[in-house]
Amino acid sequence: IAVLPPTNIEIQDKLIERLKTEGAQSIHALLNQVDPESGQRLHQNDTQRVLRALEVFLSTGKTLSAYWQEQQHSACAYPFIKIALIPENISTANEYIEKRFEQMLADGLIDEVKMLQAKYPKLDIEHTSQRAVGYRQVWEYLRGDYDLKTLRDKGVIATRQYAKRQRTWLRSETDLHTIPVSTSAPLAEVFDFLKTYF
Repeated sequence: IAVLPPTNIEIQDKLIERLKTEGAQSIHALLNQVDPESGQRLHQNDTQRVLRALEVFLSTGKTLSAYWQEQQHSACAYPFIKIALIPENISTANEYIEKRFEQMLADGLIDEVKMLQAKYPKLDIEHTSQRAVGYRQVWEYLRGDYDLKTLRDKGVIATRQYAKRQRTWLRSETDLHTIPVSTSAPLAEVFDFLKTYF
């Protein structure tokens, strides 16, 4: 993982404003001008990473690609063991997701977003921290886009979609040891698997 400069909030805010007024295609074109390598690697709809690459360049004068190239990546002296807990039954997993989102609402997710809005007046729905699943839906609810039931339904759907993307990504992983989440003692199974390496 490359060591990158810290976030420059002032530049980030300006870039987010440009994104709102000019659109993703224009922002991506700007990245192609200053850092063609990152522009080619990043899709224009991946606005979070496009904005970060631009922010790095505008705050340091050095491209994100240059940061990656400058840093030597030496081999790790330790083995990487990849383990994933995978649901066997998607229907059951979706039920857990539904219960979890309802619990998040019961635990004060809406009040948390209200507190953030009050504490940070410049914060908006396009900030990276607020684009997380759950937060985005609460922002839309608070600005009157829909009612509480729709907030709950949209939050559950977005979480299920995110979980599906995670499962798809994990399927592409090589040398991945999977453990079903329905296992009675998944942690014990993880330790048993690790013991085979040591």
